[in-house]
Amino acid sequence: MRNFLKGLKDWGISIAIAITVFSLLAWIVSTIEPLDLRGTWTISLAKKVLPAVVQIQMDAFPPPPQNDEDVPQRPQRWWGSGIVVSPDGLVVSAYHVLACPDWTVKVTVTFSDGTKTQLKVVRLWKEHDLALGQLPKRKTPYSFVKISTRKALVGESVMVAGNPFALGHSVSSGILSALGRSFYLRLETFPRRRLVMIRVRKGGTPPPGAVEMIEMMQFDAPLNPGNSGGGLFDRNGELIGQTNAGMQGDGIGFAVPAKFILEMIKQYKG
Repeated sequence: MRNFLKGLKDWGISIAIAITVFSLLAWIVSTIEPLDLRGTWTISLAKKVLPAVVQIQMDAFPPPPQNDEDVPQRPQRWWGSGIVVSPDGLVVSAYHVLACPDWTVKVTVTFSDGTKTQLKVVRLWKEHDLALGQLPKRKTPYSFVKISTRKALVGESVMVAGNPFALGHSVSSGILSALGRSFYLRLETFPRRRLVMIRVRKGGTPPPGAVEMIEMMQFDAPLNPGNSGGGLFDRNGELIGQTNAGMQGDGIGFAVPAKFILEMIKQYKG
């Protein structure tokens, strides 16, 4: 009888402990905001990189006519994206976004919190469709992202951040589909500004004004007009490429590898 009572007591204590543990777990779960587990990494990554993403608005003003026969040109406006890569405000973007030879340009950037400022173009590298801008000096450092120095891997998860269709800060995700792609790009400015992707058969001749893009990264995250100059990020939030071209409707986008971004900054800093 004594053993029975002792066993009953031990069993009661075990039940009490189990109830306490389950109650504690239920309370912990109730305090956690529900998340879609499939998107957990993208949520945290978006919070990390978006403060370093800028929306770029380009306002270009043509030079005055040289004589009475010249037809006056109208001012133009277009949009793109950029990524802050240093605390002092260096911004990486695309050549076809920031370049406008012989025209007077005003470059306005908007941060994810809605604040605006001006950007000074300090470096253009047409051969890799890259550009570098400088934000104004300020006492507090700018939010920025680190440029990756590791080798990217086919199949790894990636995030694209930029300003599609001038809608504002936006992200999309996918995987790195391929490395080492090559094709030609040509910037057209009339009747509207656009970037044309051209594929030339082996042994063929590229059209005038086309620039060969080499060692490009291919990914399947959506890419739209306005994303040019934005960032391609790995899961650690490091910049592995700068987005510049895509096949709309086909789920294929391309980015300039980070190694060329690092080379451009090295050349600029001398």
